[in-house]
Amino acid sequence: MVVFIDESQDPHLFVLAAVVADDVVALNTTIGRFRTISRRASIPVREYHEADLHRDQPQLLTKLLKEMTVIKRKKRREMPRWDLTIVATYYLKSSTEQQYGTALPHTRLLVVYRELFRALMEALPLKPGESLDVVCDDFTGSDKLSLCVSNILISRIGAVSSSVRFADSTREKPLQLADLVAGTIRRHLNGDANAGRFQFLTPLLHHIGVVSVKK
Repeated sequence: MVVFIDESQDPHLFVLAAVVADDVVALNTTIGRFRTISRRASIPVREYHEADLHRDQPQLLTKLLKEMTVIKRKKRREMPRWDLTIVATYYLKSSTEQQYGTALPHTRLLVVYRELFRALMEALPLKPGESLDVVCDDFTGSDKLSLCVSNILISRIGAVSSSVRFADSTREKPLQLADLVAGTIRRHLNGDANAGRFQFLTPLLHHIGVVSVKK
């Protein structure tokens, strides 16, 4: 099993979302289809980030989320993908934390990320004996979390069958799928209709849960 994780936050919420698949091939193929859709629409896109697309290319964002989550079959109705699962956890910021604006203070961010990651690992639909390769989107200071998330993963599945690392989304392109998912879920949790985009994620959503993080 491969898991690609990205976060999305605003003044009220911090969301950690995972795109889960049996292997990375299907996810890279989806990114390839994104490129085709963008070219046909004559829209140059270097990377697929939910915030940028929501602001600049909302119609393209809708098309990409549908492409990501639906299997198209000739002369038959569309079906949700069976080879992709979504898992998400989120944290409700306190009134004091909301005063900082969009981003949590760095020290607090690391604590919140750690606890959401822990809850995310517990919620994964793992089968007995299954190996797990986890890739998280890199951010400033993520090196301070490397050992912590590794220990969390080892406690969940064991050292032999697991690996976790932080990486750049330009190299690990399926992280861009997790970015689209995290942003879409965050907007939904905030009550944003968001052109109904959350409906594409719903059939693939294995778990979404709020996490309490002590001060």
